[in-house]
Amino acid sequence: MGDLSNQQQQQTEELYISSKIVVIIYSILFIISSIGNTTVFISLIKNRHRKLRINLMILNLTIADLIVTYIMIPLEICWRITNEWLAGDIVCRIMQAFRAFGPYLSSMVLVCISLDRYFAVIHPMKVNDAHRRSKIMLTFAWLISIVCSVPQTIVFHTESHPQYPDFVQCVSYNSLTERQEILYSTFGIAALYLIPLIIIIFCYVRIIWEIYKRSIQLSKDNRNNNVEKCNQRTTMHINNDNQDCHQQTNSVGSGVSDEQNNNNNDQNDNNNNRSKSRFHLRRSDLSQVEKARIRTLRMTIIIVMAFVWCWTPYASIVLLFHFYKPQVENMHKDLKDALFMFAVSNSCVNPLVYGSYTTVAEQLTDKFKYSEDRVVNDDGLITSRGPGSAFEFALEIVRQLLGETKAKEIQPPMMLKMP
Repeated sequence: MGDLSNQQQQQTEELYISSKIVVIIYSILFIISSIGNTTVFISLIKNRHRKLRINLMILNLTIADLIVTYIMIPLEICWRITNEWLAGDIVCRIMQAFRAFGPYLSSMVLVCISLDRYFAVIHPMKVNDAHRRSKIMLTFAWLISIVCSVPQTIVFHTESHPQYPDFVQCVSYNSLTERQEILYSTFGIAALYLIPLIIIIFCYVRIIWEIYKRSIQLSKDNRNNNVEKCNQRTTMHINNDNQDCHQQTNSVGSGVSDEQNNNNNDQNDNNNNRSKSRFHLRRSDLSQVEKARIRTLRMTIIIVMAFVWCWTPYASIVLLFHFYKPQVENMHKDLKDALFMFAVSNSCVNPLVYGSYTTVAEQLTDKFKYSEDRVVNDDGLITSRGPGSAFEFALEIVRQLLGETKAKEIQPPMMLKMP
């Protein structure tokens, strides 16, 4: 009897120490996540006038992380401190719905970000519908997250301990059969992790493949341009030699004609110089635009990688627990807690990732515009409020992406007056 009492006391002490460690870790995560996400949220609200789609996406992702920070993490802390549920049945159901809503919304917004980058790279000329499309995607993300979270209010409820009626917990016990519980957990992991992961992988594989194809095409175009320039220089050299021989055989007395020719040549040189400088300016813009787009793409890829890195271990354990229960059932409870905390830490990692890329918005809106009429959107495309120049610059982008021959087939709209 004494040995049994000592064993129970030892288990109680181990549970107390384990709960204390978990509370400390959750408290650290809460501090980091609250500072990071609140700072990013305030910064995005202050800069909402920029109306960049990537900022809108990150704002929604930050809201999801704030829900995790201020609802899920405090709930876990209180649970570990009290070891029982003290807030009643209704609050139990509502809090469990919010507890699921944060991660659902986070994964759905990541899908929206991936689809937005997909359309930006694969269909770069469909810029006019991009903002409306992003709002529609985010609306569906919120609706799907709500629909996936509502069943929590049905599954979870308060339940008293059979031997200790005053000890109440907020659990899903006795709500579902074993088969129903497996289906429900599988649905949750599929909606939270597996389906978003498949969509995200598809989007970025297509993006990387498209960038790879364009880089090959661009290198071919550069080689062809170099060959064409070399041929032009050879032709010009031969023509100049012929002109020199012809001028030596001509009689003197064409002074007026020579002067006119010199004036015309000077004027042509000036026009060519202005054209070259203008073309060089646009080439510089294109280079800066590509850098900005690659930087934004890199940021979104890192955010997705952080999501996969943090949630994969926990999602794997949940699936293994239901489909290979005998093998996983004896897993130490501390390891399960650690994997769930690792998943929750994704809300701490996100603000660190896009916090390090906060200069993207400034680069896209300030660094690339060289006149008051020029503005840059978050696809890296430069648009203009002036007539004609927006189409002209878009045509230059088409030349870079499609090549000179196909670009010639595109004509400006009749209502635009080309300079």
